[in-house]
Amino acid sequence: MKYWFELIGILLPSLLPVVLPYVVLALFGAGSFTACMLLLRRLKNLQNLVVANEEELRSATATWATSLASVGKQIEVIEEIARHPVNGSDANAATRRKVLKMHRLGSSIDQIAKTLRMSKGEVTLLLKVHTMILRPFEQPGEQLDVAMEQKH
Repeated sequence: MKYWFELIGILLPSLLPVVLPYVVLALFGAGSFTACMLLLRRLKNLQNLVVANEEELRSATATWATSLASVGKQIEVIEEIARHPVNGSDANAATRRKVLKMHRLGSSIDQIAKTLRMSKGEVTLLLKVHTMILRPFEQPGEQLDVAMEQKH
């Protein structure tokens, strides 16, 4: 054992200048590799975050587009109603057409009543009468009452 310590004591001063640059280079390389791996992991995490945010934005955009289209249809109906004021004997037929058109476009009974300045009961009555009139012409299995009740 004593022999090994003496050998190291003799060889170390002569080998140290030769080996030291390689040791420093190896340590620098290992540190650089570790830093690159950490940066790569961080980049992958950021990329996953960007992908998730893109999906969320696409979903939100689709929702907004649908809402905007619905609002556009409602505006068209309201503009049509405003262009053709109802008066006289055509009032009942025109009102009925407007109620049915707004109902087909997906407006709720509350929205129809508010827009046409009618009571909810009148709107409901018009829709039920229309449903009863069309019942003989329905295909078997169709249920307009179910669709109308879902609008409530």
